[in-house]
Amino acid sequence: MFVESFWLGRLKLGDSYKVVNSETGRELRVGRVASLSPYVGGRTVRTDDANERFDAEYQVVVLELDTNDLPLGLNVVAEIPAPAK
Repeated sequence: MFVESFWLGRLKLGDSYKVVNSETGRELRVGRVASLSPYVGGRTVRTDDANERFDAEYQVVVLELDTNDLPLGLNVVAEIPAPAK
């Protein structure tokens, strides 16, 4: 997952997150942050979103699911709770 630089230092290894079906909003699974890249940069993957920012910097974050029974290609959203202040 590409995470905007705004989140730098706010995500930690092992943090949990929810996987939600992007079309229905239904929670599907829970997972955890498996790794964080040591750098930020642009991303090569683009979307059709007219509001997408091309100048933003991103950190690559690898997320791990608790299960592998979701179908490949399913559009999902990873919801990571905001860190405590």
